[in-house]
Amino acid sequence: MNVRKIFPIIVAVVVVVVLLVLGIVNCPFQLGRFTTDADRSVAVLPQPGFIEIVEGTASGSDALHQDLLYLLIVCPDVQTHGSGSGMKMDTFVTTLDYTWDANPDRISIQVKWNRETDKIVIGNQKFSRETGNVFVVRREASGKISSFQLPSLGPHASFPEVLEHIQQEMPNDRFIADLKLYTN
Repeated sequence: MNVRKIFPIIVAVVVVVVLLVLGIVNCPFQLGRFTTDADRSVAVLPQPGFIEIVEGTASGSDALHQDLLYLLIVCPDVQTHGSGSGMKMDTFVTTLDYTWDANPDRISIQVKWNRETDKIVIGNQKFSRETGNVFVVRREASGKISSFQLPSLGPHASFPEVLEHIQQEMPNDRFIADLKLYTN
């Protein structure tokens, strides 16, 4: 065997193996009872607020893609100018961050879902998602954040179905009752 002909092949194989190992080490895998892979949202009126649906699968070889978590985030009586959101999917925890630029301070709300224990943390409140997969998060003008867990919706729900479900479950909340989906 000619070493000069084999050496570039060996170097290329070593480089590919190193890149694969680095990719595995730096790419967090989702573990737990569920994996999340996407979310979709729509604004509600009056602003600021929106409905967010987190999608994914239960762990298992024959698990179907479905809606796993339904959130209504609202900030009544708050004037904002600009917003942002993000979803981070770590090994066991999916974190949803929401921010709004407001006067005098920026508003931040965080929802953490431990997919191994199936527990949701919103502010100081902790919930078991098994009790219900629909949550209403309300940030008052005073800065107080309150969260409500509602009974579950099925594995696939549209935005109108989510809003209708929340309004039916919270019939005495005038603010929630008056919400409408943003349509352009």
